[in-house]
Amino acid sequence: PSACRTSSSTRSRIPPFLIPIYQAAGIEYQIPWQVLAGINEIETDYGRNLSVSSAGAIGWMQFLPSTWKQWGVDANGDGVADPYNPVDAIFTAARYLHAAGASKNLNQAIFAYNHASWYVQSVLLRAKLVGGIPSQLIGALTGLVSGHFPVAAPAKYADSDVVSLAKKRVKTGNAA
Repeated sequence: PSACRTSSSTRSRIPPFLIPIYQAAGIEYQIPWQVLAGINEIETDYGRNLSVSSAGAIGWMQFLPSTWKQWGVDANGDGVADPYNPVDAIFTAARYLHAAGASKNLNQAIFAYNHASWYVQSVLLRAKLVGGIPSQLIGALTGLVSGHFPVAAPAKYADSDVVSLAKKRVKTGNAA
């Protein structure tokens, strides 16, 4: 990944549907959502490159299979903890960082995620740049987030399963 991106370039590259996922995972595991976005950018360019790494890491947030087996979370409630599902992968990264002590030492937790000082600095720089997203956009994208990803759905995001789920009535917290 290129370390020469500007903040406007970084902001425009994040697929908007990911922001509420980062925020919900961040709320649940006390991780700054921007850190999750920074890791996701470095690891797979926000899911644009889901190749298996040279070390054998897989999925949206690039976990080794053994690490995924230990920490993997079924965050979307479809019955499978799937590293190729962005919701499961982002929540798993947040869970892992939390367990690595992020609330006490964020740098140390990021270093536990990838044992390289350049990686820690790159994640923190990207988190700072991502933090420059206009607050109005964040509010518009995350109004439904209250600590959990608001939709339990299969890992298929553009097929008949989603359409059928979208047609179901759900109970909301909004008063009429």
